[in-house]
Amino acid sequence: MSYTRIINCPLKFSLNVLLLLVLAGGPGLKALAKPYSCAVAKGGQVDSSVNSNFNTLSSQASNLAAEDRAKLENGEVIIGLREIDGIKYVSGRIMINASPDKVWPVMVNPFEFQKKISPRMSNVDVLVDKEAESILKVTLDVPFPLPKVTYIVKSNYEKDKSVKFRRIGGLIKDFRGTWEMLPACNGTKTDLIYCMYIDPGFPVPQFIVREGVKMELPSTLIGLRNRVVSLTNTNNLPVKHTILAALNNSRQVIH
Repeated sequence: MSYTRIINCPLKFSLNVLLLLVLAGGPGLKALAKPYSCAVAKGGQVDSSVNSNFNTLSSQASNLAAEDRAKLENGEVIIGLREIDGIKYVSGRIMINASPDKVWPVMVNPFEFQKKISPRMSNVDVLVDKEAESILKVTLDVPFPLPKVTYIVKSNYEKDKSVKFRRIGGLIKDFRGTWEMLPACNGTKTDLIYCMYIDPGFPVPQFIVREGVKMELPSTLIGLRNRVVSLTNTNNLPVKHTILAALNNSRQVIH
């Protein structure tokens, strides 16, 4: 099926294809009902220690309106847009009931996402593995009759703080973004911000791509939160394989 024919399909199907290319997120993930409230610092800001050298997508990343702060503490995902250098990124924000050092090894490990947090991520090949950098070849399952989608992504890591990633090869024309962790509640919880931009490489208006990502991005964040909470509050074990940037468990092995 050609990209032109995909564009001529109903809008809903077009959106689903775009989302598969980017998120590989599974449908049906539900938010945990328990609230994540805590005392915030004066001025309504969450305690944070973001490295000043990190080019955060918002100079006010730790600031939220009172209404949005209440939603975040109640377990909701906050979705928005941020424009950087003329590019509009979709952003998602969630509170996780675990400290950044507990969130980091799950968030950074691609094998935690493979068939778990992102059920359609069918395979991950590690091409470069360093403590501060990785290059991964990712394969996504998509519905018949479309072929599997493969792309190569380079990520740079600042441990327990942030990840920058961008596409350097594969089918998707452009795919970039960041993960940023802000310590909250005196470091006992994590305020997690995920920002991304996608250009699938065929003529779909960007506003359609962004709206589609807005609909599906919460599933990825909620899936990540559920996985972190399950590892923190139960006897579940992390996946056996990981990468150097995420390694902090002696029972895990490098891919």
